[in-house]
Parts: sequence; structure tokens; C-alpha cells
Amino acid sequence: MSLSTAKAVTQALNFDKYDIIPVFITREGEWRVGDQLKEPAQSIEQLAFTREEASENDVSEFFSFYERKQI
Repeated sequence: MSLSTAKAVTQALNFDKYDIIPVFITREGEWRVGDQLKEPAQSIEQLAFTREEASENDVSEFFSFYERKQI
């Protein structure tokens, strides 16, 4: 999905009903989880992956957290 598409998708999501957590795929093929979005993205730069932001958040931690919440 492109960042432009992701931005458009955030405009349609219900932030009161759902936890919106971006998931990134690095150029090396690693899946990483970003910080929860609290409102629709105003720019594609808000959605761009930065290694500092998500370097320690691998996708297995994300799924473990939500499995404990029993979603």
C-alpha cells in the first residue's frame, strides 16, 4: 500500500471505535509496528517509517499484545 493510500484510509477509520496501529515492512522485509494513531493522518510524512520510531517494535510483539486482549 502506498503512503498516499494509507493516508486516505486513515480519513475513513473510526478512531473512537478502533485502535489504529500502523504496521510497516522495511526494505529488508522486516515487519515493524509504529505508534498508535490518535487521529487521521494529515500528511504522508506522518505515516513514513523511521527506524528510530519502530526499530524495537517487531510485529510478533504486536500480535502477542492483541492476543492477550483477545480481539
